[in-house]
Amino acid sequence: NGTAKTKFGRIPISEEGVLEHEGKRFFSARANVLEEIEGFSMGGRPVYPYDSGVMLSLLGVRKGQKLLEAGTGSGAVAFHAWCMGAEVTSYERIPEFHEKATANLKETGVTLIQGDIAECGKTDFDAVFLDLKNPEEIVPPAAKCLKNGRMLGYYSPVVNEGIKGVLSDNGFIDIKGIILDHRVLRMKKYTGIAPESLGFPGFFVWARKAEGF
Repeated sequence: NGTAKTKFGRIPISEEGVLEHEGKRFFSARANVLEEIEGFSMGGRPVYPYDSGVMLSLLGVRKGQKLLEAGTGSGAVAFHAWCMGAEVTSYERIPEFHEKATANLKETGVTLIQGDIAECGKTDFDAVFLDLKNPEEIVPPAAKCLKNGRMLGYYSPVVNEGIKGVLSDNGFIDIKGIILDHRVLRMKKYTGIAPESLGFPGFFVWARKAEGF
């Protein structure tokens, strides 16, 4: 039960399915992950499921596993991972972003911490996701939090030329990278399909921790 915001104003919602309000017909349904994130209060450039789904899969995130994130932003990646059944702990250094993420994720089990990942102190995470500036400063403390043999990944809107060397120097192997540059298809009833850009491409680099190799 609650209300939904529409172009006709807010309308009361009691259950899924067809409903009528002030002479108009609406259809109520449970939001998917993308729709939930589109309703977030944004604190920075959001990472939508088009990208986070790929990255979380490459990091091997599964139900019941522990994901450590640095750079919560609006909380989109943390939310997606939580929906997948992961136990998520996310650090954010910028107070404004932390506040927005706290509001966005208040009904989830995500652990949000305002601070630096270097303060974590735990070593039992199954995956690490980084989305912040200067990853070369974050990789060393983040690597200490990650189980041996598990994955760390770094997402950025720009190419970081030095990230491969930083990962190699901190005990990572199988270093790989991809460009995330999806297109949305506008499905038109009679005139065909029109591809449109979803925005600027992103770059994702991930690697496996191989301490002692």
